[in-house]
Amino acid sequence: MKTWTVADVLAESPCLSPDEIRGYFGDHESLTLQQILALPTLRDEHKVWMACRRGAVPVKVYAAWQQAVLTRIITTYALPEPSTHEWAIRWLDGTSKTEETAARAAGAARAAEAARAAEYHTQVLELQQLLNAEDTPRV
Repeated sequence: MKTWTVADVLAESPCLSPDEIRGYFGDHESLTLQQILALPTLRDEHKVWMACRRGAVPVKVYAAWQQAVLTRIITTYALPEPSTHEWAIRWLDGTSKTEETAARAAGAARAAEAARAAEYHTQVLELQQLLNAEDTPRV
C-alpha cells in the first residue's frame, strides 16, 4: 500500500497550508490513504481530493468508485429532473456513455451543490469499503 509523507502531499499542490498538512500528520512520518481517510478532523472533500491523486487508489477500485459515484449522482439529481431525465435513463442503462454525456454528468454533479458535504462523506465511505476489499495495481 502506498504511503504519503508531508512532502508527497505538498508536491500535489493541495489547497491546505503546509502547517495544516503537518498538523494532520502529527507525529507520523507517513500515512496510508486508509489512515488519511480515517482522520476525523480532515474534511471529506480533502479526503476525496487526496484519493484522486495518481497512484493513491488501485485501478480496479478507482473504476468501481467512479462508477458508484456517477451512478448515485445521476440517479439522485439527473433522473428526477425533467430536463435531464431521458439522458439519465440512457446513461444508467449504458447506451449514452460518451464524452458529451460525461460533461452532462458533471453538470448534474454541480447541480448537487446543496448536498455536497453529504456526498463527499458517502464517497469517502465507499472508497474505504472498496480499499478494504481490494489490493490491486494503482492508477
